Amino acid sequence: MNDVVLEVAGLSKAFGGVHAINDLSFTTRRGEILGVIGPNGSGKTTLFNVITGVMPATAGSVRFRGEAITGLPTDAISRRGLIRTFQSATVFKNETVYENIRRSSIFGCIGKPSWFFRPGVVANGQRRAKETVAELLEFSGLSDVATTVAGTLPYGKQKILGVVIALAQQPTQLLMDEPAAGLNPTETLAMGQLVAQIRDKRSIDVVLVEHDIKMVTSVCDRILALNYGKAIAIDVPAKIVRHPEVIDAYLGVDHE
Repeated sequence: MNDVVLEVAGLSKAFGGVHAINDLSFTTRRGEILGVIGPNGSGKTTLFNVITGVMPATAGSVRFRGEAITGLPTDAISRRGLIRTFQSATVFKNETVYENIRRSSIFGCIGKPSWFFRPGVVANGQRRAKETVAELLEFSGLSDVATTVAGTLPYGKQKILGVVIALAQQPTQLLMDEPAAGLNPTETLAMGQLVAQIRDKRSIDVVLVEHDIKMVTSVCDRILALNYGKAIAIDVPAKIVRHPEVIDAYLGVDHE
């Protein structure tokens, strides 16, 4: 049985003469959390942008669950179950936590703004949203702040809410772009636990871009190390943190 979920083959993205992604190939496996690390400018966020259709690829291809998605618009990719989060806390700051999740769930059902006018689509989305919100509030530990305006939450809880908004889209694979950015050690620990639970309790595959190496090595099954848009290595955490080229390009010291 083929357990490949995401397949990136010969992927490149050039900005003028600069290759942010350079002939990159890798796969993710069903049930896996794959970490992506590398110094600033190594192409991590650009990789997510190309995979999800925000930017067109210069060369190469992306397949998701066996289907070619290269060149598809972002909404078409998201409807196939490939969803991403962002580095910043992307929430509706003037709405409650409950309403943030509800809106995401409804749009996940509808797909496109024009579909608002299809008979029964909005009603179906609203019915599903009610169940989805309650379940995700419980899963994420945000039930006690459900009626709180999102912009008044501590930043760590806003980051968690941003992840939950993505989960309301019903992904089968979640691309997480630096979920621990701006968090203190306690919040980072909680975020790492949430990432693990997304895979363990919700059976959602995860690709995790993150600078906190302790978090990455604790939750990821394998780690892809990038530098100048190229893969240095892809392996289990214990081998990646001892890989000479990874140490030289990014870690700086041999991590135990």
